[in-house]
Amino acid sequence: MKKAHVLFFDLDGTLLDTVADLGAAVNTILEKYNYPTHELSESMYLIRKASGEKDEEKIKILYKEYLANLLDNLYNRTNSYPYIASALEKFSISGYELFVFTNKPQKAAENLMKYFFKNVK
Repeated sequence: MKKAHVLFFDLDGTLLDTVADLGAAVNTILEKYNYPTHELSESMYLIRKASGEKDEEKIKILYKEYLANLLDNLYNRTNSYPYIASALEKFSISGYELFVFTNKPQKAAENLMKYFFKNVK
């Protein structure tokens, strides 16, 4: 039986340290609408919790703006962990198929992968 050479990785917190950009994107939207800002955070859950907003339509607007802000500011504070790029390149060259999972929007994840891991297929 032929063995599959496949590796799966999580993007946020495993390949990249993205928490500062996620927190900044949330806080930008909270500040814009005069809600109190918070320490590092992510997701629509945090927007709902941090703002105290109960109106689902307003939460959707906040979340949509958060995603747009995040896409515009993907590379401000995000960094690759040491040696991750070279390890991924070696796996790729060695014939491994690499897959990345994330709860980040696909466009953001693809942009980050291209930016930080240019030589990984």
